Amino acid sequence: ALKLSQQGRAVSLYPEFQQTRTQDLPTTFFDAGMFYFCDAQTYKSGVSMHSDSAVPFVLPRHLAHDIDTLEDWDFAEKFYKFLHTQ
Repeated sequence: ALKLSQQGRAVSLYPEFQQTRTQDLPTTFFDAGMFYFCDAQTYKSGVSMHSDSAVPFVLPRHLAHDIDTLEDWDFAEKFYKFLHTQ
């Protein structure tokens, strides 16, 4: 993974893995934020939805998009149209 430095350069987020092939690293996931299930009392108590006791519902990569910007939204719309015109 890379991040931009204050000077606008690509910097390794985890330099200790810079020479490691991605297929040799553990499989990772991102939270698509599609839904969470819990009882109301747990939710009200402030327990994080991202706790170690959370059980994931793993979606196929092509069905989960992290939308943070208008560009992300535009891409998701185009991809949706592509999937539904086949």
